[in-house]
Amino acid sequence: MATDSFPLPNRVLEPGVNVTIAQGGPSTGKTTLAVAIADTKASEGKKVLLCAPTQDGLEELVHEFEERAGCDPDVWVLFDGEQIADSDDIRTFSYELRQRIAQWADDPDNEASQFAKDYLNAMQQGDQDPARTPRLKVLHSILATKLLSCLTYVLCAMPSPAIDPLLVKAFKFDILIIDNAHTGQLDDFAKIARAHKGKFDEVLLLGTSEATEGGTAPNAGFVAMSDHFLQMSEGDERYKVWDLKTVYAK
Repeated sequence: MATDSFPLPNRVLEPGVNVTIAQGGPSTGKTTLAVAIADTKASEGKKVLLCAPTQDGLEELVHEFEERAGCDPDVWVLFDGEQIADSDDIRTFSYELRQRIAQWADDPDNEASQFAKDYLNAMQQGDQDPARTPRLKVLHSILATKLLSCLTYVLCAMPSPAIDPLLVKAFKFDILIIDNAHTGQLDDFAKIARAHKGKFDEVLLLGTSEATEGGTAPNAGFVAMSDHFLQMSEGDERYKVWDLKTVYAK
């Protein structure tokens, strides 16, 4: 398939965005590298959005973060959408937001205290009156935005959570990392890049151009994109392609 049929990153990214593609087979440390780079960027004062196209890939990222940072809600959360959810997973944004709202409501010195109290009052009244629903949504958006603005890393599935209106509006990040990119669609990458246009100046895509042990073939778009960037990297320092067989063997 010709590369012209794909929405390649250089067509949807703004000028000046640096792109790195890291290729490696199974167990070459792609996810470990993704989190290590995110950690390095965070030490430089940058914020990071990390995405994975599949649930398995997302669980790998979450596990790697738990290994490095534990379940530290002051540092990272697993973003699960704008809806007012009732998740019991301590890693999720919904769970952490509920905890923060309770804390803010009890802290009169916090700028979000009154919003949090109003939100809890609306919830306690059952929110049966449709006229109250818009106010509840507004309060939720204000409080959720405050939490997102405090975070260093956000992990999420793609494409839907990654282009959730709340995340697009409230989380300002510097680098976009997509792990297991070979299992996703380039159209989804394009959606994320366009939704967050103007925020980030670096992109790291990690994947494999080889079939896995289970016989799963990589997405043809990722292979074509890797080949395309390999050619571009010869004459443009903004683009890099790493071979993890030699760079980061586990």
